Amino acid sequence: MSGPLENYKNYHQNKINILIHQTCIPLLLMSFYACIPYYLSIFVNLFYCLNFLLFDLFSKRSKGSLIYMNFIYFGHVFLKENFSKSASETYNRYQDLATEKYHKGKEVVVEGYDQNPLLACGLAFGAGLVFGAMFPVAKREQELLRESATRLRDSLDDQTAHFVNQTTDAVEDVTEKVKGHENIPDKGIDGQLPH
Repeated sequence: MSGPLENYKNYHQNKINILIHQTCIPLLLMSFYACIPYYLSIFVNLFYCLNFLLFDLFSKRSKGSLIYMNFIYFGHVFLKENFSKSASETYNRYQDLATEKYHKGKEVVVEGYDQNPLLACGLAFGAGLVFGAMFPVAKREQELLRESATRLRDSLDDQTAHFVNQTTDAVEDVTEKVKGHENIPDKGIDGQLPH
């Protein structure tokens, strides 16, 4: 029957297991240390260090593991102290900047609306048209629009024809009047002398 120490030694005979162990343990421990307060991370570090020392009975390997574990722990403390403060300061700075820009933008919009409410309504209407145009037209809307479009087209055709007839008649009347007065005196059309 094999004991835990023999299993441990057999596990570490394989180079892939050693590589996995040497990369995963530091990452896992540093992630774990980052999630807990300092006083708890001290106890966790002491627990692991004692495990390594007692497991291999103060051998050269267990002392090396102790140094390795403390290197990870103090690396975590260094990173947490230096990068968490700078990250927090950067986050607070950008949060303040974003809040300031939001309030300035809000003031500009409110002032713009107070000074030019029709323009603001026109922009809102335009935004509504753009937003509404993004949605596809339903079949029922197409049917209703087709009927309305046909009626509107017929009405526009009638009005256009009526307008063209009126304009043509007016142009013909003016043309007849001009032809009747081919010998226009030095006076202008309105009867006054040109300057």
